[in-house]
Amino acid sequence: MSMIDLRGRTTGVDEMTSELAEEVLANAEKSVGEGARVLGREMKRLLGKRRGPSAPGQPPAREEDWLWRCVGWTRAKRYGDKVQAKVGIGFGRGYSALQAALAQGVNPFEYAWTHEYGGISGKNRTTRLPPRPFARPAEVRVESEVVRILTIH
Repeated sequence: MSMIDLRGRTTGVDEMTSELAEEVLANAEKSVGEGARVLGREMKRLLGKRRGPSAPGQPPAREEDWLWRCVGWTRAKRYGDKVQAKVGIGFGRGYSALQAALAQGVNPFEYAWTHEYGGISGKNRTTRLPPRPFARPAEVRVESEVVRILTIH
């Protein structure tokens, strides 16, 4: 019986891999950026719902507007083979509002943290503030939409 020798050769695989990786990263940039925008808008929507005092467990009311203005998001950027966008206090358009609040002696990070998780507040640091979350509820509300955006179709 004779033996059959089969040989094959691939050419252009490296180029195809690079093109495919570029396409995937370009799509990921769009999707991650859209996901960040959806989450950021929901955070702002929850913070901008009403004026006046807020009840414990409800998002903080929009009293002085600076917390609402400090929330922002960045465009998605590539870092090697990863894509990242940031959402929260001081990102994107929220950066200038953050700087203005800091210049007025207000620490938006402390204020946001205290509202999100509860804590001690007030001029004399004697008032216990129950949680008035806005970031975690926003994340829960948009999770399925963001997963849909990030899913490759």
